[in-house]
Amino acid sequence: MSLATTYTITLGLESPKLTVEECRALALIAAAENFPSGHTITEATGRWTSDRGVIDEPSLVITVIGEGSAHRDAVNLFCQTYKAGAFQDCVLLQITRPETIWV
Repeated sequence: MSLATTYTITLGLESPKLTVEECRALALIAAAENFPSGHTITEATGRWTSDRGVIDEPSLVITVIGEGSAHRDAVNLFCQTYKAGAFQDCVLLQITRPETIWV
């Protein structure tokens, strides 16, 4: 069993200044740079209701598993890089410490 932490980062791909494709490219490049030992990318749709009605937003979920402060620092840097680069109000970061077994 490992003491690994799972970081699940959810990113909206709509931006006031970039296209969805530019946001996706920014996320993929930043993930490759910050998580060279591995990460998982999942395509998703974020959904909520606003005064404009139901909003469906293309999103990415990036999952990173790692141990120690270096992984946490890389996750924080990724989140800040994406948030600033894609002109986002926020990035969702969920941190869990499940029982992790590498088989």
